[in-house]
Amino acid sequence: MEMAVIGLVDNAALLMAIALFYDILLQKSPAQLTNKSRPALLTGLGLGFIGIALMLNPWHFQSGIFFDTRSILISLTGLYFGLIPGVVTALITSLFRFYQGGAGVLPGVLVIWATLGIGLAWRRWRPSGWQWPELYLFGLVVHLVTLALFLTFPRETAISVLRVISLPILIVYPVGTVLLGMLLNRQQTRYEEIQATIALADQLRQVVQNMPVMLDAFDANGAIVAWNKECETVTGYSAEEIVKNPTALNLLYPDNQIRQVLSAAISTNLTDTRDQEWVLTCKDGRQKTISWSSISREFPIPGWTTWAVGVDVTGRVQAHQALQQSEEQLRLALDALQKLNGELEKRVRQRTIELEVANHSLESFTYSVSHDLKAPLRGIEGYSKLIMEDYESVLDENGRFFLSNILQATQQMNQLIDDLLAFSHLERQTLLTAVINPRILIANLLAERKIEIDTWQISVTMNVVETAVFADPHGLTLIMRNLLDNAIKFTGKTPNPAITIGGEPTPQGYKLWVQDNGIGFDMRFHDRIFDIFQRLHLPEEYPGTGIGLAIVHKAVVRLGGKIWADSAPGCGATFYLELPNHPPAEEPPNQAAPAIGIDANSM
Repeated sequence: MEMAVIGLVDNAALLMAIALFYDILLQKSPAQLTNKSRPALLTGLGLGFIGIALMLNPWHFQSGIFFDTRSILISLTGLYFGLIPGVVTALITSLFRFYQGGAGVLPGVLVIWATLGIGLAWRRWRPSGWQWPELYLFGLVVHLVTLALFLTFPRETAISVLRVISLPILIVYPVGTVLLGMLLNRQQTRYEEIQATIALADQLRQVVQNMPVMLDAFDANGAIVAWNKECETVTGYSAEEIVKNPTALNLLYPDNQIRQVLSAAISTNLTDTRDQEWVLTCKDGRQKTISWSSISREFPIPGWTTWAVGVDVTGRVQAHQALQQSEEQLRLALDALQKLNGELEKRVRQRTIELEVANHSLESFTYSVSHDLKAPLRGIEGYSKLIMEDYESVLDENGRFFLSNILQATQQMNQLIDDLLAFSHLERQTLLTAVINPRILIANLLAERKIEIDTWQISVTMNVVETAVFADPHGLTLIMRNLLDNAIKFTGKTPNPAITIGGEPTPQGYKLWVQDNGIGFDMRFHDRIFDIFQRLHLPEEYPGTGIGLAIVHKAVVRLGGKIWADSAPGCGATFYLELPNHPPAEEPPNQAAPAIGIDANSM
C-alpha cells in the first residue's frame, strides 16, 4: 500500500506540475486567456496529450494493470471545459489505453468514459462556482465510481486490486482533484479580471476617439500610433493614412525646417508642454496653426510614449470665442481622463485589499487542509498501534509486516504534510538581522545529532573560522540543519563515513560548506535537487519527502545568498553556501535571536 500511495502521489505530482507549468505560461502571456478563437477541439487535443503524459508515468500494480491520474484530468475536463474538449480528451486517452494493452484495458477505458460522464453531469447540475469542499466531494464521487468499475476484473483480481488501491486512491485523488480544480478556478478568475480590464481600456479608447479636441500619440520610435476623429476632421487625413505611416510627418509638415524642429521635440518626449503652436498642412493644402499640449506621463494605454491634445487656433482673433470654448472642452477632457485615472487607482487599491484577503484565506486553507489530512492519519496510526499492542501475538508474520507498513506510511504522510507547511510558511516569516557566530551555531547542531553520529560511527571534522556574520538566525539554522541531516543520511551506509563542515570569510561575505563521502549524485541533476518533490533515490533506500533541499534553496534566496553543489556518483557531495555582507545595524542586534551558545570543543 505504501508503494501505491507513493506511486499515485508521484503521478498526481506530475499532473500538478504540468498544470502549474501551463498556469505559469498563461501568467507570462495573458493574451492566451482572452483568445476565444481557439477551438474546443484544440483544447481537447492539448488535454489529451497531457493525459498520455500521465499514462506514460503510472504506478504499476502488475503486468497490464496500472494506475495514473487521468481520472482527475478527464473528470475536471468535463466539469470545466464541457462536452467537445471532454470527448476529444477521452477518445485520445482511450485509444492510447487500447494501445498499451494488458488485462486492465476494459476497466481503464470504462474509467475514462465514466469519469467524463460524471464531470459533464456535474457541470449540467452545477454550472459554476466550484469551491474546494465541493471539488473534494466531486473527486470522492468520481473515484468511488472508479473503484466500483474495477469489479469488471475477474473476482480474485478485483479483490486483490481493490485491497491495495482503494485507500490510496481515496486519500490522494480527491486532494489532487481539489488542487487542480483550484488552479483552474484561478485561471477562470484571471480571465474574468483581464476581460474587465480590456473592457475598461476599450471604453477609454472610445472616450479618446470621440474627444472634441485633437489627440495624437507617438511611440518610442517617433511613429504616430493614435489619431482621433477630431484630428481627421481638422486635417482631412484619416487614421488609416497617418497611423504607422513613416511619411506621416512629411504629409503634415512639408516644411523641412519645421519638421526637423518638431522631430527634435518629439525625441525629447514633449514632457508636460503647453500651448506649443505648429503650422500644419491639411490634405486639401490649407495651412492651420494647431496649439498642442503634451502630457507623456501616467497614461494608461501601453505603447504611448508621448501623447498630446491639440486645438486649431487658426484665425485666433475671429474665433476667439470658439477658442475659449475649445479650451473649456480641453479642461473637461483632462478632468475626464484624471477621473478615469482615479478610478483605475481605486481599482488597484481594491484589488490589493482583495489579494491580502485572499492570502489570509489561503493561509487558513493551508492549515485547514493540514488538519483534515492529519485527522484520518492520526486515526489510522492510533488504531494500528492499538492492534500492534493488543493483538501482536494473534497476528502472523505477514499481519505484523502489513501493520508495520501502515504505521510507516502514516508517519511518512505526516512528515510530508509538515514539510509542505514549512515550505509554504517560509516566505511569510519575518527576517531578523542578528550577529551570528557560525562555529557556535554548527556546534549546537552537531550536539543535537550526537547520538545519531555516534550510532553510524561518522567521523565529523569542523574547520569553521569564527567571525561575526549578519544574517537571520532562524533561516541560517534551518539551512545548516537540513544540509547536516542530508550529509548524515547519505553517508550512514558508507564504509568509514566522514563529514567535513567548513567556513571562511570571502570578499562577498561568508562561505560555508558541508562535505560528505556518501553516495553522491550525477551533476546533470544539479538544478533538479533544489526543486520541491525532486528525489534521486527511492524512499525505501533513503527516507525523506523531497522537500528539504527546496526549503534550503528558498531560505538561502531569502537571505540574499546563493547555494550550489559539487558531486559525482559514489564520490560524495559538497554543498556550498555563500551569505552576503550586511552592514551593522544602527541599533544593537535583536536580542531575541542571539548567537547560539555552546562551544565547538564540547563535541
